[in-house]
Amino acid sequence: MINQGFISMIRKINAIISVLLILIILIHGIAGSTVLLGISYFSFKWLAWIGIFLLIIHIFIGIKFTINSIAISNSHIKNYFRKNILFWIRRITGFGLIVLIFFHLGIYGQVIDGTYVVFKFTTINMISQMLLIIFLFIHICSNINPLLISLGISNGFERKRKIFLILSSITLFLIMSILLYYISWL
Repeated sequence: MINQGFISMIRKINAIISVLLILIILIHGIAGSTVLLGISYFSFKWLAWIGIFLLIIHIFIGIKFTINSIAISNSHIKNYFRKNILFWIRRITGFGLIVLIFFHLGIYGQVIDGTYVVFKFTTINMISQMLLIIFLFIHICSNINPLLISLGISNGFERKRKIFLILSSITLFLIMSILLYYISWL
């Protein structure tokens, strides 16, 4: 049996990784959106690869905690889904993000002989990117409470409202950027 101190330390590490991931994703999303809109040409791709590395760690920790939670609740598994819908929203959106990130990795283009070649941005591409943004928004928002608790930060309503407002604004900007980019391909 793993002691509680170790589990607490892993939760704290995961919380720090989560904050770094959120920051990296927001920077990547905003930078990528400005590239799509033709405003800038700085995509911070190197930052995205750091994000992928942190994401892999976050996924493994999340899987381990999910397995532990399900094992603990195994005797009440029939009622567990209904009683803890937020737990499952976090896992479903997390899994959905893993799938959608694979689509995202090669959707815009690639470097061929030193030149960046842009792929046609299809309706399927647009839908997958919209789903990525929506799943990301839901995943982050549904995990704000445990994240704040793990970091030892006051769990006040006003703080969560401000975080939600910032995330909503950035999400709207990302969605509008994807839509405008899609329209430019029509």
